[in-house]
Amino acid sequence: MNERTLAVAGATGNCGSAVVAAAKAHGLSVRALVRDPSRLGHTGELCDEVRIVHVTQPDSLRGALSGVELLVSALGKTRQKDRIARWAVDVGANLNLFGEAQRAGVGRVALVSVYGARPDHPISMVRMKSEAEQGLERSGLPFVVVQPTGFFSDLWEVFLMARRGAVWSVGSADLAFNPIALEDLGEFIVRALIDDASVGRRLPIGGPEVLSVREMAGAAGRVLGCEVKVRELPLWLARGAVGAVRPFSRNLWELGQFFVGYTTEIARQGGRLEAPVFGAHRLEDYFRSRWEREARGP
Repeated sequence: MNERTLAVAGATGNCGSAVVAAAKAHGLSVRALVRDPSRLGHTGELCDEVRIVHVTQPDSLRGALSGVELLVSALGKTRQKDRIARWAVDVGANLNLFGEAQRAGVGRVALVSVYGARPDHPISMVRMKSEAEQGLERSGLPFVVVQPTGFFSDLWEVFLMARRGAVWSVGSADLAFNPIALEDLGEFIVRALIDDASVGRRLPIGGPEVLSVREMAGAAGRVLGCEVKVRELPLWLARGAVGAVRPFSRNLWELGQFFVGYTTEIARQGGRLEAPVFGAHRLEDYFRSRWEREARGP
């Protein structure tokens, strides 16, 4: 297996870096496709090659996948301050990547999408993920689509709110879902990619715990050794606040719409969203280890 090369687009991101680590653990040679190599940090030490590309520019991808057998796209817009439209990254860049993968003869592609992606989804960010999925399917490349519910790293914001004494919930604080640790997600993606039985499938995935915002706040409080209050922001008020942002920043509006819409979707499913379980990492342990690490400093 160590002669097989896996390329990771989005290797500087949380999910991409987890894929790099899992790929190395499986004995694969890793090629990172990044815009800024300095952002790789310690992940760079695990990469056999680093190629500088601008995924929104098709010409910059030319040759970047030469000799690659496996490809993972963990592309997604997370920084809100730049002027690049979310569609250009979440959809356009992926289509560019799939086109280059076709040209280079890549054997198999894994796309990191989101749980519940479908063309008619009420949340624009989720529809974009579905559009990327459809683009991959149309490409004719052998593919696997992984649809996580959410990452532990995204929930660090809950811990930061808890440090200030109160956690705010959009809608009911008792709505629950099962997020997954990045280590587990990276391992799942690599396993799915090299498993012939996964080809052509969409694979929803989550972690071992179904947690509400109230329970997440409780986990943060146990780590901090203090009581954390939970406050609920009514959905109607959250929708109004998100709508007010739209004229000023489409990227921020899309992000806000995602959180409000995701909460609404969980409520529609009876207050509990549970994807198939993979891994054993728990959110409270993640909070504790990251808090201890940051308290120690560099």
